[in-house]
Amino acid sequence: MRRSSVAVTGRTRVVGLLGFPVEHSRSPEMHNAAFRALGLDFVYVPFRVPPPRLREAFRGLLAAGVTGFNVTIPHKERVARLVDGLTPEARWCGAVNTVYVSRGRVIGHNTDVEGFLRSLPRNLRPDAAVVVGAGGAARAVVAGLWKLGVRDLRVLNRTRSRLEKLRRHFRRLGVRLGTGDLSSLRDESLLGRTSLLVNATSLGVRHERFPPFSPAKTPLDCLFYDVNYTGETDFLRRARLEGRETKGGLDMLLFQGAAAFRLWTGREAPVTVMARALRD
Repeated sequence: MRRSSVAVTGRTRVVGLLGFPVEHSRSPEMHNAAFRALGLDFVYVPFRVPPPRLREAFRGLLAAGVTGFNVTIPHKERVARLVDGLTPEARWCGAVNTVYVSRGRVIGHNTDVEGFLRSLPRNLRPDAAVVVGAGGAARAVVAGLWKLGVRDLRVLNRTRSRLEKLRRHFRRLGVRLGTGDLSSLRDESLLGRTSLLVNATSLGVRHERFPPFSPAKTPLDCLFYDVNYTGETDFLRRARLEGRETKGGLDMLLFQGAAAFRLWTGREAPVTVMARALRD
């Protein structure tokens, strides 16, 4: 499919993505298609920023007059400490995935919460959920599930220090979480009461295998959700082979992007156009 070129002039407003890496991101295609569809003089550019250079890249982009940007792995938590203010969603997560400027102040927001919740099946009301991961994506998932009313929440992670940091953050907000390492994925009593299991890590992407676990030990209606949007991961494949419902993260990417689009442009996002760009 031939893509339309993006004409950039001195009046073009720049938004983008801060991450490391960013080569895999589909956000440029999604947002640039949306800008073209509405005739907006915007361009979305990915910026590959190593962690040691984050602070200077953050300040430099704002000094250069960018309108805003998304934030992805591994910068979501650090950016929360660089902005002038946080929205309630970003404060709740302790992580930022979208930055915008309002009345001269640099504001950190988290549209991943909205993106995750809008991507869930409408009839899903999980009694108990397990989230694997302790980074920025996991924080948004935990915040979204608590907002949805899930009170039996357990978070698993291979690095204990990051897990404790996440637990302490949510405890200060009144959210009580069960925690454990990845060996808990073999706990039959835990799996047996879980109606939603979310992989919020990069485990199982690019041919890497997800840690051993048995999807067959979960209830038949348990949904297996992977925030990764690069295709069927090892996590989802194993669940599908056991007859469980699975869902990847493409819709989460779409809906969090639509929310960021509104913040930057003040316009409603052309979601159909953005979804088509992601599929193509």
